[in-house]
Amino acid sequence: KVRLIMAGGHCHSPACLSLQLRDRDTGELLCEVTPRRGKSDAAWDEAGYLWLPPCQWGSAEEGLRPPPVLGLDANLTAIKVANATEYHFGVMGIWQMRGAYGDGDGDVGPRAA
Repeated sequence: KVRLIMAGGHCHSPACLSLQLRDRDTGELLCEVTPRRGKSDAAWDEAGYLWLPPCQWGSAEEGLRPPPVLGLDANLTAIKVANATEYHFGVMGIWQMRGAYGDGDGDVGPRAA
């Protein structure tokens, strides 16, 4: 099994409205990413700056939700929502993820012999 730690969606503006990552086996929405536009001079919030905040999982002490646990044969579905009235050559949507073997209960999964 694998515990997800981070999932970050990537798509191109201005057409990209959102990305969803779903567990196709259970129908559970694992992550939804919506582009955010900066509004100030603060780091990561600069006026005009667009970014896609990732989903992150961890411990309650870190202020995070518990990580989803997936089997190595899990079926995931990616859904991208785009505004078709905004032209962009090469429309796409992809996910980058990080995970760790184990189910969080001491089972760390495959190990090298």
